[in-house]
Amino acid sequence: MDIIKINILEVASELADKDLNENYRDSNLINGKLTYYDNHCEYYNDKAQDQFNELYDKWYGFLEEFIITT
Repeated sequence: MDIIKINILEVASELADKDLNENYRDSNLINGKLTYYDNHCEYYNDKAQDQFNELYDKWYGFLEEFIITT
C-alpha cells in the first residue's frame, strides 16, 4: 500500500472553499458575493464564513478517518 502524506488542514480548507464556491455561490444563504477585500486581503462575508466553517469541519472529519498512525 502506498502512503501519501498531506497537510489535512490545508486539504480540508481547499475542499471547503471549492464546495462553497461550487454549491453555495447563488444560494439565498450566502446572498450575493462570497468575499470582500480589505487591506489587499480577501475575506468571506459573514454568512459565507459560517458556511465555510461547517464545510471545513465536514471535510476535516472525512479526511481524519484516513489517518494512519504507526
